[in-house]
Amino acid sequence: MSLGLGADGWLNRGGEFNVTVALHTSLAHAISVGGRFGALVVTNPAVAGVPLDLQLRVAVERVYFEGSAGPWILFTDTPFRFHGAFGFGLQSGIISFGAEVGWLDPNALLGVRLGIRL
Repeated sequence: MSLGLGADGWLNRGGEFNVTVALHTSLAHAISVGGRFGALVVTNPAVAGVPLDLQLRVAVERVYFEGSAGPWILFTDTPFRFHGAFGFGLQSGIISFGAEVGWLDPNALLGVRLGIRL
């Protein structure tokens, strides 16, 4: 299990900040599958929501690559939005830090992630 913090620029929409919990199970030595969920806030307009993603993660030495996809629920008149992303970064001990490039309907997301393995 890990705790994650994320900050994104949602192009033409403002910022997006999230706190998530991720649960993974190992498929092979360097490959794991799981999910993440949590809470998010979008800045323009100010809206709260819930990110829900399935994830596939590959970790090689200190480098990781991951793909995420799922519905994100924003508390607006159009609540369900598709989210898909590719992330990569470095991990050392219980800490990981990386970047994520993705899509949250209707625009692209560019952001950073900090993870702490519990």
